[in-house]
Amino acid sequence: MCQPSIGGKFFHIRCTCHIFNLCVQDGLRCLEAYIKPIRSAIHYLWTHPQVMKQWGKFCKLNGMRAKRFARDVPTRWNSTYKLLLSTFEYKDLLC
Repeated sequence: MCQPSIGGKFFHIRCTCHIFNLCVQDGLRCLEAYIKPIRSAIHYLWTHPQVMKQWGKFCKLNGMRAKRFARDVPTRWNSTYKLLLSTFEYKDLLC
């Protein structure tokens, strides 16, 4: 449990991070309609090796370097950010 320190002016750092994570997760729920298809596409690429090979060929045909994207961890907002950041330049190929 969080114990306020210095006369109740500050929270324990873990509590602050948890509160921040909850706020960001709430904001990301508004974007779920946009994030879910990207998560699904990346999950599909990760779980099907043959599809991953085809993805590499498809990228080369379109003049891009094939990239293996990081998977998203729904409980960590920064992994969602990293997923979106890494897939942004591939948005035309993924959608």
